Amino acid sequence: MKKKKWIPPVICLGVLIFLLIVYFVLKNQNTAPEDKEITAEAVTSLTADDVTEISFYIEGIKYSFIRESGTWYQSDNRDFPANQDKISSMVSTFTDLTAERKLTDVENLENYGLKKPVNTVTLTSSDKNRLTIYIGNKNKDTGSTYIRISGDDTVVYVTDTDCTGALPGKLMELAVEENYPDIMSTNITKAEVVNGENSYTLEKDETTNWKVYDNTGRGYSAEYQTVSTFNSAIAGMAFSGLENYQVEDFALYGLDQPSASINVTYTEEVPVEENDTESDGTIADSDETETETVIHELIIQIGKQNDEGDYYVRINDSSQVHLMNSGSFAGILDVKAQDFWSKDLGYTSMSQVNKLEITYQGQVRQILRNASEETDENGETITNVIYTSGEQTLNADQVNSFFSRFSNMAAQSKDMALTSAESPELKIVVYTDKEKSEITFTPYNENFYLAVDAEGRPGLVNKNAVKELIESYRAIFESEE
Repeated sequence: MKKKKWIPPVICLGVLIFLLIVYFVLKNQNTAPEDKEITAEAVTSLTADDVTEISFYIEGIKYSFIRESGTWYQSDNRDFPANQDKISSMVSTFTDLTAERKLTDVENLENYGLKKPVNTVTLTSSDKNRLTIYIGNKNKDTGSTYIRISGDDTVVYVTDTDCTGALPGKLMELAVEENYPDIMSTNITKAEVVNGENSYTLEKDETTNWKVYDNTGRGYSAEYQTVSTFNSAIAGMAFSGLENYQVEDFALYGLDQPSASINVTYTEEVPVEENDTESDGTIADSDETETETVIHELIIQIGKQNDEGDYYVRINDSSQVHLMNSGSFAGILDVKAQDFWSKDLGYTSMSQVNKLEITYQGQVRQILRNASEETDENGETITNVIYTSGEQTLNADQVNSFFSRFSNMAAQSKDMALTSAESPELKIVVYTDKEKSEITFTPYNENFYLAVDAEGRPGLVNKNAVKELIESYRAIFESEE
């Protein structure tokens, strides 16, 4: 039987001591103070009410704002229209800073972007105590920001507050900016776009129909939905920033001679100030507020574009220059009068028609509409309509079917350059109490007819739709033969 090897007690003791040393070294490393977890510790002892001055950097330039009698002013330019709410909010952000982590015994501030801070914010209290907050890098993984407070360059705080985002990127972000007018799209009555050869004017008449005038002054009926989209774009405009609050040389922004301008006329209903006292001295009791219509004029002058593609704009005779996103002018500056043309050929209701004069393949026929009214046994008025052509009484349903096809026809496109050497195959003249409208249809190619609408605008109409119209016309008289 082999004897077991004997391990001397001295060796065992040595191994035990070594393991204990390793244990304590690892324990001390895990509890080192350089990365100590804390619970939302306040970084500053100042309150927003304590602060009477704040300074920071914008694009490398230091700016300071001071508070006197509750009002914030720019230190070296008291005429600057300081936005009180924005500055107060900024002060609150930096006095309410809390840290989610605290790093102590920091030796290399460069690791946290604090050797050359991204920005430096200095807060001064009414008793002249000064506190400086150095803003470093953001943690790429968590988005938290490293900051340091003046007085101890070995402590770094980690805050979830976006310190850089709380500061303005431009001084003008802290200025009071005039507002773009509050316009309802339905209250716009006229808009003139001055844009070189693409200038045009939209105007609403007393019947709420819209017309569009080109740069020669010729006016045509406009498509309601297209105009509505235009008006919504005007009403929905908004400034994307303030470039300068007190401009002396508008040529710097291309606004001495604007590249384009938009002149808008719109209305607003405002309460009427009334004397509510009755003749006997008592106060009149009324739950209704009377209003009156006020007409406003808005001129939007459009200048150069900046490096980001935004336009410099000026409203009326303001001293301020604003920025406006280029997309704000889509459907306004990139269109012309023709784009607003109505695609209809000359719609009117059959109830307004007195006579139709139709020329087809050289033959002219007239359809007269004769309407009479009578009262039924219930006292209600009934309108009786009879259609005649010469001595013939026509089928009312067939006439109405023909006119319905005709009045609902629309061109796929209209262009003054469209022409045809052929003679019209079909001509329809509509007579009402107020006007006479003529529409012609001429073969154009294998897919389209060239239709000239009641206002003289040529357009392309689907060939099959015209053929169906002709067939419905022929059916009226074939049934009578």
